[in-house]
Amino acid sequence: MLTNTAFRRRSIMRDIAADVEAVDRFVDIGVTLHVVRADPNGTELIPGARPMTILRTYNFGGVLDTKTEPPSFAPGDAGISEKPQVWFCSEDQEPLILHADTAPVGELALGGMGAGKTTAGVIWLYLRWLENLGSRKEGGVTAPTETRLGLVLNEVFRMFPASWYHFNSESKIITLCDGFRIRAVSTHRQSASQGSRLQGFNWVFWLGDELQDQLQEFVHIQARLRAKTDGHAKRLATVTAKDDPAWRTLKDGIIDSGLWTLHTLIGPRSPFIHPDHWDAMKRTTTDRDYRRLVLAEDLPSESRLYSSFARLDNVRPIPITAKKITSLVLSKKSGNTQHALLFGHDPGTAKAATVFLDAYDVRGEVCWWVRGELFTLHETTEQHAIKTLDILRKRFGVNVRPDGPIAHGRAMPVGQSEDKPDLDLYRIYKRVGLDVRPAQYRKDGTGTGQIKKESRIGMVNTLFCDATGRRRLFIECDDRGVSVAPQLVSALETMERDDKGRPEHEEKNVRHDKSDLPASLGYALHAFEKEAALALRAEIRKGIS
Repeated sequence: MLTNTAFRRRSIMRDIAADVEAVDRFVDIGVTLHVVRADPNGTELIPGARPMTILRTYNFGGVLDTKTEPPSFAPGDAGISEKPQVWFCSEDQEPLILHADTAPVGELALGGMGAGKTTAGVIWLYLRWLENLGSRKEGGVTAPTETRLGLVLNEVFRMFPASWYHFNSESKIITLCDGFRIRAVSTHRQSASQGSRLQGFNWVFWLGDELQDQLQEFVHIQARLRAKTDGHAKRLATVTAKDDPAWRTLKDGIIDSGLWTLHTLIGPRSPFIHPDHWDAMKRTTTDRDYRRLVLAEDLPSESRLYSSFARLDNVRPIPITAKKITSLVLSKKSGNTQHALLFGHDPGTAKAATVFLDAYDVRGEVCWWVRGELFTLHETTEQHAIKTLDILRKRFGVNVRPDGPIAHGRAMPVGQSEDKPDLDLYRIYKRVGLDVRPAQYRKDGTGTGQIKKESRIGMVNTLFCDATGRRRLFIECDDRGVSVAPQLVSALETMERDDKGRPEHEEKNVRHDKSDLPASLGYALHAFEKEAALALRAEIRKGIS
């Protein structure tokens, strides 16, 4: 028999154990989400914030019984949340957060400073957890740096009560009360030789912070989303506008895929930040910075060299109604009716570039389309010429037979300085079987010529868009917007003048100098589109009218 003292001690231990088990077993993971709008006649829903009106209310979750297998909400009234977390979101955040099953699997949240992307991402994370409740699987969160990852995790810790999860700071894994895990990973690589940090993980959903800075890892991230058995692993990526060609290409590609939808979150539309804040920012920043940082507008650099180029307007498929007139245009200048394709060439041994073009009649206007590009490093003139010939034959069907259509090339003019080609360039191309002439030469066809950089760049800019808004120079792309000349597009979008306003100021033997392909484009078109060629263009228009 137990003594009275032993009985009381054992009874107390049973009561304590029962209390502890109850706390561990039943966890209230309920959330009440209010969709709100700023309203001067509303109420102060958030202490210190401006008045708001509740438009809609959603109730999620409830009391979770963590001891069932799998963990599930307690039955009956016991499963109703008594003290749900109260969260708020804006009308812009609402569709992003809810992410209906009928919506595209991916969501791209483009926003500026203070737009609420991170908070929306955490609420989205909570709802994806509920969708996979009790599965004991894993979701992923990535950020481009440890610092950015810390900011996302801090928002999770701020909004998720401590009773919901356990966090392992070493592995950066959040283990939720039902056993589901959220793995947080910084995608930053210390060196190019380091492999992806995402290898081996399997996720049922993914939240990505600042995707524009995770381009290298995007393919690896998509490969991780294979744990969802129905193949519908949802994904949300937050984005800040960035003047980067690689990012623009990825963004256009994923949106055009039909698997992603774009959501725009603009700070001044947020009901959670007072308008005076945005007014102060507008007064203390330039109009350009305000538009870029706050309104999330995709603005190119102010010092961009090819300022008339706009990806949305100048990268497009060739219209099915356009009539190819390359032979007509070229023969008006060269006198050779066999000329059926134009290419421009910027020579060099450290690097060399060639662009391929066709002319089209579009509603009575002569328009040019870049049809391809070739860029080589540390190859001889002969090697580059042979590759050019191979492209001409296989892709464009010219230079196949002596009596058939051939390409006509224009290259950097001959000169006496070290950075100018000599006549050997043209002799080599002739030996390979290509017709190449200087982009500028004397009227009798002999001697040296010169093309001023500013004149060439100005001509190309005018073709991309003149003072009347007319565009006559384009880069071909497929139906998904993928360009046939991605390196040329990158150069056009990133080349800038230096602090003295000089164009193409980089050392030519440096890899990051991108002037070769745009220069090739200028050399190709100079004879046909320079200001002095007005009479030639008039004659061409007569030929197509």
